[in-house]
Amino acid sequence: MNLKRVELGKVLPLNTPFSVYIYPIYSCNFKCGYCIRSLSSDELTKKGLNNKILNMENFKQIVENLKEFPERIKSIQFSGYGEPLLHPNIAEMVKILKNADVAERVEIITNGSLLTHKLSDDLIDAGLDRLRVSIQGITSEKYQEIGRAHVW
Repeated sequence: MNLKRVELGKVLPLNTPFSVYIYPIYSCNFKCGYCIRSLSSDELTKKGLNNKILNMENFKQIVENLKEFPERIKSIQFSGYGEPLLHPNIAEMVKILKNADVAERVEIITNGSLLTHKLSDDLIDAGLDRLRVSIQGITSEKYQEIGRAHVW
C-alpha cells in the first residue's frame, strides 16, 4: 500500500478532512468492560446512546454532503459506538460510498463475530477496501472475560 504522508502543519487549515467516521448503529453484540456499550440500557439512554440505527435516507444525505468537499477524503470508516455489522444494510452503505467516489478507502472496524460467508462476499462485492477486526483474545475464555460474549 502506498501511503502518501502529509505534514499536517503544512496543510492547515484543511479544505477536506482526511478521515470521516460513520456510526451506522449504536448497538453491539459484545459488552466489553472498557467500552461505553457495556453500560446498562438505562445508563445508555441517559447518555443519549440507546440502540439507534442510521436510516438509509439520512445515510444518503451524508454521502451527498461529503460530495461537497473539493477533494476526496482519504478514509471513511464505519465504526464507533457499536458493531457496524449489526446494521442490516452495511454492504449497501459501502457500495453507495464506493459508487459516490468520495473517498480513497472505505473501511469497517468490527469485532468480526458476525461475519458470514455471505456477508463477506457482499462486502467484497460492494468494494470494501479494508476490514479491521478488533481481537479481544486468542481463546474463547479470553473473549468471554473481555467481551462478555461467547463466540466459539
